Amino acid sequence: MRKVNEIFADENAVAMRAYLGYDGTEPKIVIVGVDADGKDILSNVYDFCEPCPSTCDESSVLCIGE
Repeated sequence: MRKVNEIFADENAVAMRAYLGYDGTEPKIVIVGVDADGKDILSNVYDFCEPCPSTCDESSVLCIGE
C-alpha cells in the first residue's frame, strides 16, 4: 500500500496503470501514476501489481518499448 500512496502523492496522479513487460529473463509487472489526460507519470515506476487494462497510454515509452 505504501507504493500506491507514493504514486498518489504526485498531485497530478488521478489513477494508476499497470504494464506487463519482460526484463530479458522473466515477466515483470510495473505500475505508474496516470494524469487527468490519461498520460503516464514516469517519476515513480513500481514493479508489481495487475496487468494494464484496455485503456493503456499507447504513446507511453512503457507501451511502445523505446
